Amino acid sequence: MTFHAAKTSSIIVTLDLEYRQDRSMTYFQSHKSSCNEVYKFEFGTFYFFDEFVISEINEGVTLVFDDTLELIELIKDYYAERPFGYLSNRINSYSIDPTGYYKVEESFPNLAGFAVVIYNQYKGALEIEKLFLNAPFKGFQTIEKASFWLSGLVKDKRLESA
Repeated sequence: MTFHAAKTSSIIVTLDLEYRQDRSMTYFQSHKSSCNEVYKFEFGTFYFFDEFVISEINEGVTLVFDDTLELIELIKDYYAERPFGYLSNRINSYSIDPTGYYKVEESFPNLAGFAVVIYNQYKGALEIEKLFLNAPFKGFQTIEKASFWLSGLVKDKRLESA
């Protein structure tokens, strides 16, 4: 694992989520061998798979685009031009600036889709986030369903570009 530092900025949307590490660990225990790399930043942990990256942002973090520039370069290097998906496994409560999604799409024309796993009934933040992202965006209650959906999008995008 590589450790990096990040700064924080203003709060735009607060994601008040129920901590559910038990669900995330179930997925990683059963898919450990297919996770290629793990990177730990001050603001969260990122698990790199062949078709998607899974993020777990730390409790209480305020995440803005400029704080993630090193992560963005890492993702660009890892996936290069290959289509990939982004899966946000929201096991913690944190804040995010959704206007950064515009910059994410500019940075990753090969982004096939964006999946969010939430473990409570509140999905209001997802509706706000969808407004800032043109890529396919969907919320799920399990990481397995989210990864299955993303894998399908990635395969479709690979076929389109072949």
